[in-house]
Amino acid sequence: MNSFEQWVKSSSNLGLTRYGDQLIAIGATWDTFRRDSNEVILDLCKEGGIPKLVAHDIFTAVSEALQGMSRPLAIFWDIENVPIPTDWSGKEIISKIKSILLAHGQIVCFRAYASIGLNQIPEEKRSELQLSGCHLVDCPHNGRKEVADKMIIVDSMEFAYNNLDGASLCFITSDVDYAYLLSKLNKPHCKTIVISRQSRSDTHVIGMRKTLPVIPPGFVNCVSKSDTVVVEPTGGSVNNRNSSDIENGSCASKVCIGLESDQKQEETFDEPSSNKGNFDLLCSLIEKYVDVGHTGGGTLKCHVASILRTEYSYIFPDRSSIQSYLKDVISRGIVVEVKELGSSVLYKKEKFDNRVLCSYDMFNLCNSTYQHVGSTAKNIG
Repeated sequence: MNSFEQWVKSSSNLGLTRYGDQLIAIGATWDTFRRDSNEVILDLCKEGGIPKLVAHDIFTAVSEALQGMSRPLAIFWDIENVPIPTDWSGKEIISKIKSILLAHGQIVCFRAYASIGLNQIPEEKRSELQLSGCHLVDCPHNGRKEVADKMIIVDSMEFAYNNLDGASLCFITSDVDYAYLLSKLNKPHCKTIVISRQSRSDTHVIGMRKTLPVIPPGFVNCVSKSDTVVVEPTGGSVNNRNSSDIENGSCASKVCIGLESDQKQEETFDEPSSNKGNFDLLCSLIEKYVDVGHTGGGTLKCHVASILRTEYSYIFPDRSSIQSYLKDVISRGIVVEVKELGSSVLYKKEKFDNRVLCSYDMFNLCNSTYQHVGSTAKNIG
């Protein structure tokens, strides 16, 4: 399987998903799409039987991939967090990673971070990594924590700063601590790529998941949202690896390394608003910013929207996604929206119910007191 065929199989573009086999059958390559757009679209329609609008969409997707190939690409591997599978050699895993990332840029930096003194990587595999073009960076702990994480964060920020014209950064880790770094790197000139193990920590990084067909011999579950991609290597022996979805994901394009299944999976979509974790996110924000710029036990809706837009842009990239998310949560009755003094205020459902109950009890108390006073006055009279 050549690089173009691998890219087609792993692409989340709906046109490539449906007509990818026809595209490969007519012998299309990267060079095919370096010609004039009209000629390419015409050939796709005639030789591949692809509808014109779909052919135009495919040409656009491939052209963008070709443009992305010219970007400098840096790979930062937290090998203490995501070790080499026991039945893989260093050469095999490096070759697989490079083939996955081929369409995302030209690799100019490939580093794996680990404390050599911990002897987590056998000497043979360290040699294979070095000979395959992966530079092993020693991170001696000496009683300190998260040494590799901090070195990766600093090196990645330096790389992004030195490539303001455009760059791709790949992180091989399953550590949720990188979520904030990814949000800061969510810039027009940066493409962020994450290779991780299956874990719930992905919910801090991915906003929407789309499951596509398994691609033998080594890829599955390609997901796409904006410019963030998530690629996921699996552990265990090659023969026992299964294609499984990640738990309610939240960041972008995901590929499992080392799968040998020919089985196809049905396409599914998980919207961010249907994710229970995101319901909890809104409830926590309402609790955290209660009475900010407002008194009465609620939280201003505009303030919540501002926090989502600035601090969670990797989940909510634009205003419409925030609006649809808030509308969905409110319609489900998890959060209540109330107009107070011309402003929209959000309450957690249980807190709003308690507030209404207290108001009702106070009304009954005042009403009974009024009746009692009136009755006493009448008796005195």
